[in-house]
Amino acid sequence: MGKTSTEVKDRYNKNAYDTTIIRFRKGDKDIIEAVAAETGTDGISGYIKRALTEKYERDTGKAYSFETLGRKVKKADF
Repeated sequence: MGKTSTEVKDRYNKNAYDTTIIRFRKGDKDIIEAVAAETGTDGISGYIKRALTEKYERDTGKAYSFETLGRKVKKADF
C-alpha cells in the first residue's frame, strides 16, 4: 500500500522541524496572534523567534539571527 499524504507530511515535518509545545491560557493565543499581526510579524512562531532574538541581543550584546547564525551554530555553542 502507498503512503497517505498525511504520513508523508508527518515524516517530512519530523525530519525538518523541531517541535516545542507552549501552553497558553484560553484566549491568550488570540491576543498573541493579534499583537503579532499588529507588529507585522508572520504569526506566533515568527513573533516568538523575533522576541527571542531581541532578548538574546539585549542580554549578550551580540547579534543573533535564526535565519543566518542559528542554522550554523551547534547547540553545544550555547
